[in-house]
Amino acid sequence: MRAREILEKARGRKPGDVSRPEIEYVRKILRDREGDIQSALLVIGLCGDKGDAELVEAYLYNEDRNVFGGLALTTLVRHMGLVAEYRIAVRKLILEESETFEQSRMTALHLADEYFDGYEDPSLGCAILQIMFDTEDSDRSSARLALVRILGIEHTVEHAFSVNFDNYDDDSLEIASKAAEKFGCPFPIVGKSKH
Repeated sequence: MRAREILEKARGRKPGDVSRPEIEYVRKILRDREGDIQSALLVIGLCGDKGDAELVEAYLYNEDRNVFGGLALTTLVRHMGLVAEYRIAVRKLILEESETFEQSRMTALHLADEYFDGYEDPSLGCAILQIMFDTEDSDRSSARLALVRILGIEHTVEHAFSVNFDNYDDDSLEIASKAAEKFGCPFPIVGKSKH
């Protein structure tokens, strides 16, 4: 039995359902911290239950967090649907200057649309907008994409995702205008973020 093959079944790329023994096998990988942890996290996210959250959460804080922390958070929030349970963690990671695990802020920004789904947090929305406009912030393109998704304007902007963008191009101005309106924040000032 291999975790990668179980993952292919979980994703529907191989025939058959994932069995209880296969789920137990990937749980053991996560408990023992040996083997294909990446595949095991994804299998648990797709086929596990809410009781597996503690097993996955360990990868946010253990010595492997720089390798698996982002995937663990994505598994918990996106795949297991535990948005409410991890909303505080996502918010904290977006607002933190220092990273809890490698690329933790970027990961949290990529989960912002789940965070805001049916939930209001104007101050965090304004902080994400400010991150987008901070020309010195390495996560500004992730903030931009987060806003595009939160605002549901993927099909109205010319470039929904852009690594390099001008703060005054048409897309950026549209994103900023809609975000400022939705969250009730002032139009962002280009420069250093003050969240």
